Amino acid sequence: MELRSTIGRLRFLLTNLLHKLDSLNDEEYFFEKIGTVKKEIKEIETLKNDLKENFSKVELEYIDSEFNFLAKQIQEKFDNIISEKKRDINLVSEQIKNLQNSKKLAVYR
Repeated sequence: MELRSTIGRLRFLLTNLLHKLDSLNDEEYFFEKIGTVKKEIKEIETLKNDLKENFSKVELEYIDSEFNFLAKQIQEKFDNIISEKKRDINLVSEQIKNLQNSKKLAVYR
């Protein structure tokens, strides 16, 4: 395993993942895109573990801050997506509840 090529691949995957998360707001392709995001996350985890196993902390220190920054951005985007989806679910839930209440009122009349 070569350090530079693995770091380059990891950098590419993290950056690409960050861009894919921006496009997850598209409702039509959400589940298709989230599947590819999951695959990339698995590859990122594998590369990260390979780096930890094959190189010392000293060798990996210089890349740590860059990857931590990217990881924090990815986490923030995931948090935003989750918050947005929760709001959507709550809105739909409220609409269903109002519809059920309207049906109950119609039955009582």
